[in-house]
Amino acid sequence: MSWKLVWYNLIHDKRRTLVGILGVSFAAILMLMQLGFLGVVRRTATSILDRLDFDILVVSTTYHYLYDSGSFPRFLLDEVQSVPGVREAVPLYVGFDAWSREVRGPLRGEASAPSSRDSEQRAVFTLGFNLSDLPFVPAAVEGLNLSVMSGDGRGCVKVARPEGLKDLPALKPPDTILFDRLSHRDYGFATFSPCPAPRRDFWSRDLKADQDLARRSPVKILVGHRPVDLVGEFDLPLGFGADAAILVSDENFSRLFGGRSLDQVSLGLVRVRVGSDPDAVASDLEAELSGDDVRVMTRAVSRDREIAYWVGEQPIGMIFKLGLVIACAVGMVFVYQILSSDITHRFSEYATLKAMGRSGASVSWQVVQLALFLAHGAYFPALLVSVVLERIIRYATLMPIEMTLGDALEVYGATCLVCIASAVLAIGKVRRADPADLFA
Repeated sequence: MSWKLVWYNLIHDKRRTLVGILGVSFAAILMLMQLGFLGVVRRTATSILDRLDFDILVVSTTYHYLYDSGSFPRFLLDEVQSVPGVREAVPLYVGFDAWSREVRGPLRGEASAPSSRDSEQRAVFTLGFNLSDLPFVPAAVEGLNLSVMSGDGRGCVKVARPEGLKDLPALKPPDTILFDRLSHRDYGFATFSPCPAPRRDFWSRDLKADQDLARRSPVKILVGHRPVDLVGEFDLPLGFGADAAILVSDENFSRLFGGRSLDQVSLGLVRVRVGSDPDAVASDLEAELSGDDVRVMTRAVSRDREIAYWVGEQPIGMIFKLGLVIACAVGMVFVYQILSSDITHRFSEYATLKAMGRSGASVSWQVVQLALFLAHGAYFPALLVSVVLERIIRYATLMPIEMTLGDALEVYGATCLVCIASAVLAIGKVRRADPADLFA
């Protein structure tokens, strides 16, 4: 009969119960959203690394994270290729350059003088690679949704196969770039897209093409104060490290960075031979390069390092973790207030139960049951609201936020624990209920 009595207590004062459910739901929504944002930080921390084709990463000793990688001499990659078990070592160049709004003009003509609005500069993350070396995992090429302008400049061709990205003809001419469609909208890309731009459906993560944009004439862009031709587009989630990205050939990378020498490499993508152990090869590389200012990391280590940096060292990760703690605290305080108020309101009823022979533990268990009723009544509506909110956020911001089963179970457990902890704090009042108070 214990649970029935708790149920009658809940439905007796529906307003109080509804307020309690809303309060716990609010805390659960906060926890679910904070976990969702923390998941975005984790996923986007390695979004680029996950698409790069390497088993071992060679970086400078000044490497902090991908967007601040430093550089090391390229000849060290020749030494890397001499180590047994190494199949190839591919250089990759990364850095931030200055991006200016579009400058109207012919595709390969002279750029017109920018207006004050057009000359607004923003940082753009630049990835340069040798066109004969494919830097991306072959399986990830299709997910890049890469489209390049055809030779006549009247349409775009989608590159869905790895061999299509290798020796990409569109990037061979000087001053040509590919732009990331998922860049921040403040870069104005949607207004001058040369290829069909993606548009996200409200309830789906699939990209849909806006065919009207395919008919627009290409424009010239200023990158690093240098006019360049936008010849294609791709999709690459960047996360919190950058707001926009472009892909260029290594030679164009050098041009955009004022003639920067290609002998200084940002990242070395090392691929091991089939059957070789990456950990063993990494140990051999460390021994071979021990006297040089480079660091060797396996793929797993590089991912863990990137996640640890963004989640553990950067303020953005700390903020979301602190938000999770605050959400738990808010839920605990709210449930405690509801339970404490209910106990005070029904103090005589609890005293009556003790007068009828119920033990203190039995009466206290009723309070815990009441808390669990509130937890379950609040969690499932909160889960539904959080899923809808995450869809809205994904549509509005293009952030890869999504509800995972692990997040849902984690918050379910946290909601129950918060309610139980609040009940334990409130049980003291029940234990003080004295049957003699009924006749005082």
